[in-house]
Amino acid sequence: MDTLRIKQSLFYLFRCENWFSKILILFALLFLPVIGWLAITGFFVKITKKWINQDYNSLPEFSDFGELILLGLITIIVFLLFAIPQTILSFIPCFGGILSM
Repeated sequence: MDTLRIKQSLFYLFRCENWFSKILILFALLFLPVIGWLAITGFFVKITKKWINQDYNSLPEFSDFGELILLGLITIIVFLLFAIPQTILSFIPCFGGILSM
């Protein structure tokens, strides 16, 4: 398959043979406060990497849980680093009003 159409992307989760067990694992990871959320983030980063490489045939495996957690942690750190300038710039109008008094 060369391209992924909208209909195929909506049903991507159901293309794998063991899709139900993977969705149950993702649902169970929601209830693990930090570690589970990092693993879910890492899982979706792996899906994104597969889509970039145009591999639309199956879902990634949960074989290396530590790799998923590390990938999720790196992703969250990068997102936070990108949020720092935006947070600083959002306070500039407030400081401009204080300094003009």
